[in-house]
Formats: sequence, structure tokens, C-alpha cells
Amino acid sequence: MDMSIDEKIQRVALKHIKNSSMDSSEWKYTILGSIHTIILEHVKLEKDELPIVSIYISDSNWSVYSTRRIFGIYEGEESQTLSSSEILGEYGNAKDKNNKSKVATYKLDGKVCRFTFETGKASMAPIHYIKFWNLKYPIINKLKD
Repeated sequence: MDMSIDEKIQRVALKHIKNSSMDSSEWKYTILGSIHTIILEHVKLEKDELPIVSIYISDSNWSVYSTRRIFGIYEGEESQTLSSSEILGEYGNAKDKNNKSKVATYKLDGKVCRFTFETGKASMAPIHYIKFWNLKYPIINKLKD
């Protein structure tokens, strides 16, 4: 049976993130391939849409990076942007050891969205999610299943 495009995006993105990350079992606020139970009631995925990265810092600071979009709440304000090979991400000092989280800023088609992410080794999840869209997604149909 052939994989759907969402299944292929999830598989390739997770592989890319895992290969570019370290010590994911030690991450405190970030999980791969599923959504934090505490925010499930607030998350409505579209038909066939799949989670890739979930970050939960607090009820007012969480995000989901899916096969189609990034969405969540930053400092109590809802935000969302589509995933695209054109998306740009800024992370500041992602390895900051003095703070458990920082803000990521994403820009696409003139729209700016902000989401909290876990600092340290877990920061590689959102960073490499964006790198997947910039580097791997444009050639996804050429990649082996």
C-alpha cells in the first residue's frame, strides 16, 4: 500500500529530526511523532494531518508542528502558519542554559508567528523541522520510501 503524502512527510521529517538531534529521552517539554496529552483537547488536526513535533511549556505556551502547519499558543495568543519550503525561522540563543524556553519567530508571505520552544538539545526539533521543509520537502518524491 502506498503512503499518503502526510505519512511520507511525517516519516521523512521525523527521521531528519532524529538524525540531527541528541538525547531526545532527556527532553522535558518536547516530544516527537505525537501530541502532549494535556493539549489534545485543544488540538484539531485536519483529515490525514499528522503531528511531527509537540512542545508544551504551559497552558499559555505550547505548539504543534504537523505535516501541514505550525500552530499553538504563545503567551496566551493563538497563532498558526502553514508549513512551506519558503518558511524562515529565527531562534535566538537556542542553546541558552539559563532559560527553559525561548521564542521562535517564523516568517512566511509577510506573516510573522511566534511560538515557544524548549532550549538546549530539544531546540533541534523545531530547528530541524524547518530545515526539513527547506531542504527535504522540495525533493520528497525523489527520496526512498
